Amino acid sequence: MEKSATIRREQAVHINAKNAMNVARDLIGVPFKDYGRDSKSGLDCWGLAIEFFSRLGLQLEDPVSMYDSDWHKKFNLIGMNQHLYFDRAEVPIPFSVVAMQIQSNVVNHLAICLDLQYVLNTDKTVGVHMIRRFAIRPFIRYYLKPRNLVVHA
Repeated sequence: MEKSATIRREQAVHINAKNAMNVARDLIGVPFKDYGRDSKSGLDCWGLAIEFFSRLGLQLEDPVSMYDSDWHKKFNLIGMNQHLYFDRAEVPIPFSVVAMQIQSNVVNHLAICLDLQYVLNTDKTVGVHMIRRFAIRPFIRYYLKPRNLVVHA
């Protein structure tokens, strides 16, 4: 699928929910790869967010490239950059980002909320997959709604 042009942060991006679910399904099975940014060779969690939102027309920057391999132990990189694209939400919203803290002192993992029950996640054992939000609830710290994303049924 061809990448869209970069959308300025203040521009609204209108998406169809059915199309977004098709994008999610298309990514299932992509292998996990540390610092992965290519759906052919593998994606890590931020790579998954970049790829998912890019296919919907919202370009995210890749701040991970600025940090060393231990960034996830030292920085809440997701929180540091959330102000660029996201508004914080206390409840899950379809196509929001789920910020998680897994075996770390900082938020160090994310997934994409597909609906109220399922998230699109990636991990080292199975790559990109759908999982029930209930299964990851202990790790969830907050949700981030893409500021410029307008979802239509």
